[in-house]
Amino acid sequence: MDENFLAGVTSAVAPVVPNFLPQRNVGGSGELVSQTFDLGAYSAADLPNIYLDYTMLPGASFDVLVKDSTGAEFTIASSTAGPLTRLLSGTNTLKLSLGGIAARNTAGTLISNKVFAGENGLSLIFRSNQAATNIDNVIIGFAERGESVGVAQEPML
Repeated sequence: MDENFLAGVTSAVAPVVPNFLPQRNVGGSGELVSQTFDLGAYSAADLPNIYLDYTMLPGASFDVLVKDSTGAEFTIASSTAGPLTRLLSGTNTLKLSLGGIAARNTAGTLISNKVFAGENGLSLIFRSNQAATNIDNVIIGFAERGESVGVAQEPML
């Protein structure tokens, strides 16, 4: 990563996290899993967020999950499961807090304020019944550090 990169200003190579996602769509398996990432050095006060651009065809089901280092999975957004953040069909942009968000564990229990900040060994899981569901961009940013990304029509959480 080139720490001196300034888009449109320098000729440096843009910073890239190699192979964070192995592909852009969920494919035939119906699941796309990211590489692990760490938030152990951060707190909810750092405002960690996932900024996500995705495309989902009408009629498809789509879930975004976070898997922790123990293997426990937490659904944080869904096209079908309320009262989680709702995923809509079409091409959309979404902001999901990792500093406190409604989540549902695999047992179906709703956790009203699940905090992933302070944890290491996290992965994102994207699941869909439609192979063409596409993850266009993923950013894990920290609004407290000035890395906030504007999201049009951001849903109320």
